[in-house]
Formats: sequence, structure tokens, C-alpha cells
Amino acid sequence: MNWSQKAYACLLLALCLSGLAQAQVYLSGPVSGVLVDTTYIVTSTIKVPSGDSLVILPGATFLFLYPSFFHIHGHLYAVGTEQDSIRFLPEPTSDWMGIQFYHGSAGSQIGYAIISKPLDGVGVFADGIVFSHCSVLEGEASGIRGLSLNYLTITDCDIVGNESEYPYDEVAAGLHFQACHHVVVSNCRIMNNVCWDYFYQDGAGAIRASSYSDLTLTNCLIRGNQSFVRAAVLTVDYSSRGEISNCTIVENEGVGGSWVYGIRIGSATRITNCIIRNDRIREEFEQSTGSVLHCNVQGGYQGTGNFDANPRFVDGPEGPYYLSQIAAGQTVNSPCLDAGHPRSPMIIGTTRTDGVQDSGRVDIGYHYPVADDRALAGNWEQGKGDPTGAAGEQAQQEYSVVIGPNPFNPITAISYQLSADSHVKLEVFDTAERLVATLVNGWRGAGSHQVTWDASGLPSGLYFCRMQAGDWQGTGKMVLMK
Repeated sequence: MNWSQKAYACLLLALCLSGLAQAQVYLSGPVSGVLVDTTYIVTSTIKVPSGDSLVILPGATFLFLYPSFFHIHGHLYAVGTEQDSIRFLPEPTSDWMGIQFYHGSAGSQIGYAIISKPLDGVGVFADGIVFSHCSVLEGEASGIRGLSLNYLTITDCDIVGNESEYPYDEVAAGLHFQACHHVVVSNCRIMNNVCWDYFYQDGAGAIRASSYSDLTLTNCLIRGNQSFVRAAVLTVDYSSRGEISNCTIVENEGVGGSWVYGIRIGSATRITNCIIRNDRIREEFEQSTGSVLHCNVQGGYQGTGNFDANPRFVDGPEGPYYLSQIAAGQTVNSPCLDAGHPRSPMIIGTTRTDGVQDSGRVDIGYHYPVADDRALAGNWEQGKGDPTGAAGEQAQQEYSVVIGPNPFNPITAISYQLSADSHVKLEVFDTAERLVATLVNGWRGAGSHQVTWDASGLPSGLYFCRMQAGDWQGTGKMVLMK
């Protein structure tokens, strides 16, 4: 058991003990309305019926007895808080089957939730489901799997320690998408998952997209996954398309022999701004017609901007994959600094151990979260360079942008402050860098301004707001959660 597994095991034990100390309510059969902060003992499968809604309040704990499921046919809103998660766990002496979203549950949300040890994982068969700040831990199937759906959003989640053991069925231990359209996975940690399927040749240890799926995977840490099948890390099959950017993909293993590759992608998939350095694999990529650009690939790989160099990882406050940089107190700079594609949007996050927001040209690899990503603090450019010295400090003080609420549904406000009359351009992009809205394009006077964005016609997911005012520009992320 490695350090992350031990930490999660301790967390889950504490959660179980704290939940048992509360009042207990027994549940089975149909549930709807509001479930308050208490401990629920689920004695047989519970379900939200079609046409009904269920709201689960922060702090609620569900302890499931075997062989119970949680089936959602209606609408579920189960969003905890950073300080008070919602917990779905097996009763300490039992097992449980998992959570399943069926047609009719479209638009349901789970946030700040812990889903531990489900035998059948989390299955999503409905459109527009959103997972935010969730942990799916130590299941015996794919952590989250989607089948024949549109618009699935998974953001700021931990998919850790899941194992896939079912031949020809669950063929990715972390995330598995089959015939799924508009899947967005961002800011996630996908770690220590194991695919044991000896027979299926098209699986993966961490993530698989197949059967005409499309996947956008942005700013994820993919570490320590293992596979006996064809890909140790990632498969996007030849019928599917993928946009994979700013991921750190390290220490994953192909434990099935020398024929296991790291990544398998088809011609419609593009990988940019990633660090890819894995263990015990034949090669980082199986022969591929996909596009790999501006990546640090162990052993090297053809493509513009690719290179092979020690990324110089350093330990920081939230993990071991920060990038060494003199500005943050280290003695040398990582070759991954400012090495991303020149047209890539800035990732709201940091590769620096001092927590300062990345700026200038985007660093490649995973960015850890900054303390508060609602403001566009730190991501400033003055002219063609970064703000340094007195001029740069003044630029950060004179221009500011705040997005709120964030996450939002479906309207949010973008407030900005100008120190002088300026031509302002304020645009919104999706994760594939497509322009989806122009909110401002014209002269604005000095002072405070606000514009609202109504995203009711767009799918749930991650969007980027980019503002230019004179020589200044900044970028921030917005999460639409319908």
C-alpha cells in the first residue's frame, strides 16, 4: 500500500467512525424530497423514481448493505461543501454495488462527495451529469463509466485505487466512456487504478474512450496506474476523438509484458502540453496517426515542440510534481516552463511550489490549484512579456477581473476594473479553444464594469474567459453546472 492509498484508508476509517456516531435512519426503496445531515443505513437498493427529485444536504452519510445500489431515474442534487462532504460508503462489515444514473436523471449533480468501494462503480447512462470535487475510491470496476450519453462533466475529482477485473466488460479501471459525446474531464487526479483484464486488447489502466466517443481531458495528474491490457494509461480508439492537454502522465506501468504501450490514440486525437514519462512499458506511444505537440516525452517523439528532458519535478505543498523554478526558490529551471503551445489558453493553477499562478506562455504538465481561482490573479501579460518590477506590479494592481458565481447555472457575472480608458475585448472559449461568446468588444472608460453571460444554450462543462484591455490580458476559468 503506497502513501496515497494509506492516506485514503485513514480518511475513510475516520469518516465511517464519525458517521456511526450520528443518529441513524434506515432507508430502502423509493426516496425523494430532502435528506438532511445524518447517517442513513441502506438495507436494500434505493432509487429516485422517474419524475421525482432528491436533494441531499451536506454532511449526509450513506452506509450501504450488500447488495444495495443507488439508482437514479429522476433528478439528484447531492452537493456538499469543502468542509462537509456527502459520503457513500459500504457498511463496515459489508459491501455495496454502486451508483447508477439512468435516462430521466439528466442534469443531476454530485459535488464534494466521497464514493468508496462500490463493486460496480459509478455508471452514467443519462445526459448532462456533473461530478465536481468528488472522490471515487477503491471500487472493483471502472471508477466512473459512461455509456451512450451526451455531455458528461467531471472536474476537480480524485479517481483513485479502482480495479477492473471483468473480462470483455469493464476495460478501463479509472474512467471508461463508450459511445459518449462531449465528455469533459478537467483538474482531476487519476491515480493507482489497475486494469486486470487479461483478454481484452483495447483497454487501459486509467482512461478509455471508444465507439465514437469524444473526450476533452485538461489539466489532469495521471499517475501510478497499471494495466495488463494494451495501454497502461490511455486509449482513444480509432473511431473516437480526443483533446488531451496539460496533463502529467507519470509512473504508470504495463504489467502484462513487453507488449503493453503507454498510450494508444487514433488519427482524430491531439495531445498537447503534456509530460509523459512512464515505467515498464514497451514505448510511450503505440504507432499512431494522432497529433502529439509540445510535449516532454520520455524517449522522444516526432512532432512540433516535443522534447525529451528531465522535467525536474520538486515536492510542493500538495504533491510531488511541481516544476523546479528559480523564481519559486529552486536552483534551476525546469525545461517545461513556458514550453506549451503558443496559442494554448492559460491554465488557472500553478506549477510553482510557492503557489503563484502560472503566467506568460503556459507551462506544460499538470497545474496544482491556486488558493482562489475566482479572480484572474497572477495571469497577466504586459505587452509581449511578463509583468516584472514596478511596471508589472502596477499592471496587476490596476486591472482586475472577478467571475461570480463560479460554478454557475446558467448565468454568471464578470466584473472588471480599468485604470484608464481602454479598448476591451472579453471573450469566452470552450476547452477545444473554440470561441463561444464575445461579451465585450469596444472602448470602455476607466472604472468598474460588469457584464453577464447567459450560457443556457450551452452544455455543462469548463469554459475560459479571456480579457484584453490595451496591452494587458488575463484568462480565467468558469464551470457551468446545469
